[in-house]
Amino acid sequence: MAQPVYKDTSNSARMAVIYITVGALMVVWTGIWSLYLMRHGPVRDSTWYWDLGFFLTGLTLVGIGFGLGRIGRTARQADAGEHPVVTNPAPPVAVAVTPPRAPEEQVMPNGGPPPPQNSSPQVTA
Repeated sequence: MAQPVYKDTSNSARMAVIYITVGALMVVWTGIWSLYLMRHGPVRDSTWYWDLGFFLTGLTLVGIGFGLGRIGRTARQADAGEHPVVTNPAPPVAVAVTPPRAPEEQVMPNGGPPPPQNSSPQVTA
């Protein structure tokens, strides 16, 4: 008998599906209940309070499920060491380096000595 081909799903994937399913069902049935309440006469404010609470709770569970699924995929990749493989890495780039040149002396056009080089900044008042 052959071994099963599928891999066991992670706990985070299972929990994400549960959160999304429960949240989506809660949103759908709260919507149905809201339509029923709107069509069948006056309703107390506390009923609408519960209706809105269940609706927002369902949306929150769906959001948690999607977030948990993304977190679970990232964690699984980190645990398994699944990193993208680069098939053609870029070759190293050769950079030409020129040696530094010695400073040249300045020669005055009339053949006299060059002016003195003062390395300290001059302050004018």
